[in-house]
Amino acid sequence: MEFNVKPGDRVKVEDIIFEGNTNFSDRKLRKKMKHTKRKGTLLKKTKFIESDYKEDTESLITFYNNNGYKNARIVLDSTWRDKDGDMMIKLIINEGLPFYYRNISWKGNNLYTSEQLNNVLGLGKGDIYNPELLENRLRFSQDGRDISSMYLDDGYLGFNVDPVEISVENDSIDIEMRVFEGPQFTIENVVIQGNDRTNEDVVRRELRTRPGQKFSRSEIIRSQREIINLGYFNPESLKINTPVNQSRGTVDIEYVLEENHLISWNCQLDMVALAD
Repeated sequence: MEFNVKPGDRVKVEDIIFEGNTNFSDRKLRKKMKHTKRKGTLLKKTKFIESDYKEDTESLITFYNNNGYKNARIVLDSTWRDKDGDMMIKLIINEGLPFYYRNISWKGNNLYTSEQLNNVLGLGKGDIYNPELLENRLRFSQDGRDISSMYLDDGYLGFNVDPVEISVENDSIDIEMRVFEGPQFTIENVVIQGNDRTNEDVVRRELRTRPGQKFSRSEIIRSQREIINLGYFNPESLKINTPVNQSRGTVDIEYVLEENHLISWNCQLDMVALAD
């Protein structure tokens, strides 16, 4: 059996039309569609790929959600070919109304008061509803300003917080933060693996995690950064495991490395030459 396939010409996007968007301009919305671009967009491919297009429409709704428009949705999504065979896209959007936080309460927190947690969270009554910002302030922010860091840097390895919408009234949302603090863990063993050529002491002196210390996520991240800065190991393959012993209340820190063999071998030759 023989198949003769004719792929034909690639389908390009002629234009993207929006209707119903009163709070954000067409230009702003087109920028949020990272993969689907219309003709004339500088330095961007304009071919139409259905899977990328679907991802872009989801990104539009995420953008609206993160600007307070909790109920935003695309009510009509249509595509058709123009006379030249290029793709035309039309999106009709129902933006809805913006929502705001009203009350943010905490449940299950014993180590820190609700006032302390709210100060770190940095969100309160009247702030625009933004689930992405909320998640960053709870879990992991680039500047270290988040609730998880408070606990995970103080040994509470099993910490978790679950934000629950307990009331939505008019344009206001009440959030209850349900906290599980768990037990505090200390470091029992610090293990280094994969350093086939580099002396273990070279790695260990860069670590900020020591046996007997409280578990600290920030110190693990700092240690990871210091190991990478040595230049002896492949940063993409560096792994950190944290096996837990629940009964003892301890955790091991395992740094799994992969030698950058050329660099580490040259380093050892230099050390030999210095010794001679």
